[in-house]
Amino acid sequence: MMEQDRYTVGRHLTIRYLGPIHMADINMKRVNVVIGEQSSGKSCLLKTAFYCAWVEERIKIEQRTDRFERDDAFIRQFIQIHKMDDFVNDNTEIAYESDYMRFSYVHKQHKFSFEWKSGRWDYQRPKVSYIPSERNLVAAIPNWFQVNFDSNNIQQFMADWEDARKSKTKGYEVLNLGVSYYYDPTDKSDHVRLSNAKTIKFSNSSSGLQSLIPLLVLLSYITSDEYRQEYNRNFDKSQERGQVLNALTKYYREHLDELRSLVCVCKDDRLIWDDGFGNTLYNQAVIDMFVDISQRLITPHHCDIFLEEPEQNLFPPTQGLLINHLMELTEDHRHHRLFIATHSPYILGKMLERTDYDFGLFYIQPINDGMSEVREATEQDIQEIYEDGVDAFFNIETLGHE
Repeated sequence: MMEQDRYTVGRHLTIRYLGPIHMADINMKRVNVVIGEQSSGKSCLLKTAFYCAWVEERIKIEQRTDRFERDDAFIRQFIQIHKMDDFVNDNTEIAYESDYMRFSYVHKQHKFSFEWKSGRWDYQRPKVSYIPSERNLVAAIPNWFQVNFDSNNIQQFMADWEDARKSKTKGYEVLNLGVSYYYDPTDKSDHVRLSNAKTIKFSNSSSGLQSLIPLLVLLSYITSDEYRQEYNRNFDKSQERGQVLNALTKYYREHLDELRSLVCVCKDDRLIWDDGFGNTLYNQAVIDMFVDISQRLITPHHCDIFLEEPEQNLFPPTQGLLINHLMELTEDHRHHRLFIATHSPYILGKMLERTDYDFGLFYIQPINDGMSEVREATEQDIQEIYEDGVDAFFNIETLGHE
């Protein structure tokens, strides 16, 4: 696969009978938006997409699937991470496919199925991040770091926020709003400097800033070179590093012929040396490929960002500024990917102003008995929404109809 294609890989997600979702069958793009009524399944879709991206990352790092095969582990971890115990039923099915692998889970059969695909070794590790609508907790609860949260997506967000806030001791400008945020390490406190130069505690700032600052500070950190460097330093000391290298070493030894076929073999195809432990090392091309694959699995290259309600408590023009900022991230040379669930026509309208990127719009329509279907807007739908001023939120039932 060409370098530039690693970040525009196809990702196909299918969901059946999960919460209010009767059926979802979508091809995810680099930038995705889902709209729909409250309680119609937007968060179910977003959380499932995030979880499948996280499962994919775990399988690639460990090069094995047993952690998801034993005793319904796939669905149990899904329920724990996203508090989905009231949404899974006997008919629930989830299937995910990318250029690297495909896997599925059928709850009625308690069966997790998996297979590798031809792009297995093209995988470039992302930082998979779920930013919940509850992100303002870090401001609303000043001593949040002393609270014991369950092991779920909110706890994961809090852990990322803890690292992100520590990176802003010198201040962080919040869009072009004339305010800035900074972290004071002396007393582990968060502050906002207003446009009049007055400084207040973050917990005393407006509801809009309490929603916006955690989002922006976290994204600023996880998309930075500073994060990648810090991650690598911590990774070198972690158990995960051993898992990656041990898994690749095992595969390297068991599938040498397959690995050799994936590279341009050197003209001099002789054995190079023995490591002194009876393990023969092969031609330099194979070794170089092993190092390259290891590095791509170890170091997060780009971010897969799953974001709930970016518009939360924001003035409409500020929503536009935020979307411009998010789109700039997706246009970064690292090709960060974005999946948003939103109720805001301002958010959607701003995203539709651009036509030069890989974009998917998904909408949720009710069918019967409180159930709904997730559908993908056609090019015609998108053109009508943008050119004719059709409000997709007030006319969601007409989308997809000629």
